[in-house]
Amino acid sequence: MKNKLGKRAHKLEENLVEHVKAFREKEADAGTVIARIKKDTKRFFSSMFSKRATGSRKKAIHYVKQGMKEFNKRDHREAIHYFEKSVKADPNYARAYAYLGDAHHKLRHTTKAVSAWQMAIEVDPKSDAAQHAKDRLRTANVS
Repeated sequence: MKNKLGKRAHKLEENLVEHVKAFREKEADAGTVIARIKKDTKRFFSSMFSKRATGSRKKAIHYVKQGMKEFNKRDHREAIHYFEKSVKADPNYARAYAYLGDAHHKLRHTTKAVSAWQMAIEVDPKSDAAQHAKDRLRTANVS
């Protein structure tokens, strides 16, 4: 990680030097240079903090997509099948738990729905999926 960080930081530094040089030599105006610096800095920080999907997360995402297709066709049992496969592939994927809860709720499996929504909150409390689960728990009048 440190080696990658060093390489990325070095590349950012090189780019910044080039941008300043272009400005000094009047090859680019201030607005263009500032835009380039912002773009490079944003790219640097997003590469440092983005969550790369692992093999298991990619598989889990695939299953969630399949589950959503079934959910949207109102085949909630089949949707549950895919959401459960997603959770098995990546037990830390909050979105899979949130959608699993939604599918169970549609079939009036209240206990299972609540359990899935609670897991969504537990595995990634700050995620959009956790917020979705909190909203669903509140509107379903369960906690």
